[in-house]
Amino acid sequence: MKSKTTILVLLVVWAAFFQKKATAQDLAIVNTTVIDATGRDARANMTILITDGIITGIRPVNKVKLAPETRIIDGKGKYVIPGLWDMHVHNASDSLFCTLMVANGVTSVREMLGPKTSYSYQLEWRNQIRRKQITGPHIYIPMAALGPLQNWGGVTVSTEQEAIDFVKECKRLNVDFIKVFDLYDEKVITTLLHEAKKEGIRVGGHCPLSLNAGDAAEAGLGTMEHTYEMLVSSSSQEDSIRAYLEREASIVHESKGKLMRLLYFVSSPDVLKTYDHAKAARLFERLKASGNYQCPTLFIFDGQLKGMHRDTSDVEGIKYVKDDCRNGWKTFYSRLTNPTKPSDYEQIRKINENKYELVRAMNKMGIPFLAGTDVGSGCTHLYMVPGFSLHAELCCLVKAGLSPMQALQASTRNAAAALGVLDKTGTLETGKCADLVVLNENPLKNIGNTRKIYAVINDGTYLSRSDLDNLLNKAYRTVHP
Repeated sequence: MKSKTTILVLLVVWAAFFQKKATAQDLAIVNTTVIDATGRDARANMTILITDGIITGIRPVNKVKLAPETRIIDGKGKYVIPGLWDMHVHNASDSLFCTLMVANGVTSVREMLGPKTSYSYQLEWRNQIRRKQITGPHIYIPMAALGPLQNWGGVTVSTEQEAIDFVKECKRLNVDFIKVFDLYDEKVITTLLHEAKKEGIRVGGHCPLSLNAGDAAEAGLGTMEHTYEMLVSSSSQEDSIRAYLEREASIVHESKGKLMRLLYFVSSPDVLKTYDHAKAARLFERLKASGNYQCPTLFIFDGQLKGMHRDTSDVEGIKYVKDDCRNGWKTFYSRLTNPTKPSDYEQIRKINENKYELVRAMNKMGIPFLAGTDVGSGCTHLYMVPGFSLHAELCCLVKAGLSPMQALQASTRNAAAALGVLDKTGTLETGKCADLVVLNENPLKNIGNTRKIYAVINDGTYLSRSDLDNLLNKAYRTVHP
């Protein structure tokens, strides 16, 4: 009898211990307004519970009893959203870059460079962030494939067999996705897309020049960047314009600046005047049906036009950019976009304006968007400052016709869905990773309010406004030692 009593007591103590462990929270944001980015309305007077880096509950404040050891954050008058994503970045494995991202509430990024030579370094950098040895966002890392005329640091695929072998290598390495660029033989890129789909590997990047955007999406190109191909695929003279661009690219491909100028800035002289609205509508229907996501990177194109006038005075976050980088911006864009003839500037301006119209039309068709900036750790693009530019991109998306909720989802829910990790992150829901941004103002009233950050929770680590300011001060000292 005594032994049975002893066992019973032990069982009670054991159960009490584990019940306490299950209900005790590391952190609670109390009495706040939750904007979970699922599309549902904001919910006021809620408490968010976090344990071991996971959201363990989102409940009305009057229905939560907190354990005594819980760290309580007063969320009254605040708005909590999921951590933001920048879905198009370069060279993310950099301390200054990572610091600025987290300080701006960007807790996840999609790396879009992907050279094989730096893959192991990028993985180790990501692992150090996961071990909390480095403050930084979650990084999703690709391997890049390029055609023989555009070898910009990835793996060159010139034949169908090379495309198949490349995909198999990506499968072996368990890459997060494959990044593609512009110039491939049609059969080679189609083989790569089909093989990746067969292996269950996501593919994102530029829509290849040899494929209509609808064909590319249906073949497996899950995300398209910059809307570069939309005008060509929507032209009544698509075949002749595509042939012109391919011919010109084969001539200028040895000059990266000239090739970028051709493909990304000026394009064909006829690409705007042959835009066919009915053809575009049919294209957009195909994109929607395929589940394709568009990442238009609108803010970078606004910056390009300003860059032609050498104006960097109003760049948000400019004090975190080194002087040599600012000079590099001017040099780069003087080579890339300074018109060689007066009509070029007008062509570039009209193409950039048209990007807003394309986004507006695609949004009406129901195509989902991603928020990406093309920002890098170095001097990659004018006006691009890590973290700061993401907020500007959200404003551009709203300018292009997205609602504040749609813009917010482009940087949260849609981003996670496009990478296949929506079950783990991307929305503010129980069971998901504790990546959150606490705001002082409502972003659904004004998307610019995503800048008004009170606190960030990065992979379960709470960073107060004071902590974020310390990160920014550290970044400033790095730039201005």
